[in-house]
Amino acid sequence: MLDTELKNVKNICIIGHVNPDGDCIGSALAVYNYILSNYSDKSVKFYSKNYNEKFSFLNGFKNIDENDNEQIIYDLAISVDCASSDRLGDFLPYYKNAKRKIIFDHHETNNLISDNSIILPKMTSTAEVIYGDLDKQKINKQVAECIFTGLIHDTGVFRYPSVTAETFECAAFLIGFGINHSKIIEDSYYSVSLNQQKITAEVILNSKLAFNNKIIYSTLTNEQMKKYKLDKKDIDGIIAHLRETSGVIGAFFIYQSGANEYKVSMRSKSEKFDVSKLAQKFNGGGHILASGCTIESNTPDIFYMFEDEISKMLS
Repeated sequence: MLDTELKNVKNICIIGHVNPDGDCIGSALAVYNYILSNYSDKSVKFYSKNYNEKFSFLNGFKNIDENDNEQIIYDLAISVDCASSDRLGDFLPYYKNAKRKIIFDHHETNNLISDNSIILPKMTSTAEVIYGDLDKQKINKQVAECIFTGLIHDTGVFRYPSVTAETFECAAFLIGFGINHSKIIEDSYYSVSLNQQKITAEVILNSKLAFNNKIIYSTLTNEQMKKYKLDKKDIDGIIAHLRETSGVIGAFFIYQSGANEYKVSMRSKSEKFDVSKLAQKFNGGGHILASGCTIESNTPDIFYMFEDEISKMLS
């Protein structure tokens, strides 16, 4: 799709979701580098904010544009790893006003309007979706590093049930470019600061079990984040630690995202406990095993709001 869409356009923008994770950053920069490497006659920008510096090793990271006031109508807008218009944040106008719009995604709940799209919910990641579309002869080491980064972050380093033989074939192809795959995994997935370790420990210490120990949940406020001099981009791995708890089928992490606003990250260990359906009931979305939503509240004590639906799902 991408090579076809690039034929008759000059200026292109790439946009991911707000507070981008590894899959979003990796996927967007993969497309960015692919265009730069193979289409010298094209102008391309990747717009994002609140991204994590741990991805600074990726080529093009230093060129990420935070300007949301440019008066540009793009020939082509590319949405990556974003399931809804509100998740495009401040850069939504670039997408809406573009002459043509395309989507790469793996969120089953994607409701963005586009002229063309590849949305594959069974894929591990948007990075793997993009890998499947790109001309393999046009992929270089820089593109490979970006795709590999996205792949490991949305597979939990190949731990999740969505991983297939094709996923490992994709990884093998990318490693064949000579990328330092072990360093990418260590530095961007596992390495965290001491304060990140402390705040994770605090969240786990304050966690609670519910529904006969099948569900674990915990909360985090802005005050706690300020205590450790951290912000939202520094806590994206906490939900994974909650999910690892033995015996649980689902994990919920409720963290403050505004003065009276809380994000709820949901994870499941079984397709029978479909958290995407739960998130949709609260105007959120995502995948069967990983979803989220936003709740307006002046207190983090909002888990009770999900209890009736969880009870129905478990029964």
